[in-house]
Amino acid sequence: MIYVIIGPSGSGKTAIVERFLREYPGVAVKAVTTTTRSPRKGELDGVHYYFISNSEFEKLKGKNRFLECAEYPKGSGQLYGLTVTEIAQLLNTGKTVLVILEENGLDALKQIFKEVKSVYIKRNEILAAQSVNNRHIPFEEKKARLEQNKKTKRVKGRVDFVIDNNKTIKDAVDSLAQIIMPNETNLNKQA
Repeated sequence: MIYVIIGPSGSGKTAIVERFLREYPGVAVKAVTTTTRSPRKGELDGVHYYFISNSEFEKLKGKNRFLECAEYPKGSGQLYGLTVTEIAQLLNTGKTVLVILEENGLDALKQIFKEVKSVYIKRNEILAAQSVNNRHIPFEEKKARLEQNKKTKRVKGRVDFVIDNNKTIKDAVDSLAQIIMPNETNLNKQA
């Protein structure tokens, strides 16, 4: 099964997925997206993203290797894409696959793979804006991400599940666990 995690910038998508993977080891794997942006502090190639040049990205795009491609935020020149190969390899592990994508990526994924569920991470606009503003990224990127957030909300009505991330991250992770493992949440959790 593939669970696509969608939400505005600053909603906590990555933090929720990373904590879920730590608390429920062996249950799921995270798809790694390819990007042309520079790594942020603490990010590792092949773990957080595959970091490549714009020319390498364009070659892959020209060969139709990406399931979805997006410039995010719009006008930044930073390209992101998820390869079909990445998803196929992860599905072969037999584990649940967690994917953080944009709306157009969800639609593309559903066209190729049968077992796809979507999860929208809902967060108060003020909390999401604070999260974006606390990132060590240029001001213009922060501004563009907050503008893009207005468009991301439109997908909320088209998803299978909604997680409220306005309380604690633990609550959001527990909600994700209930979605992915409704009958065995307490059995697999690491203390």
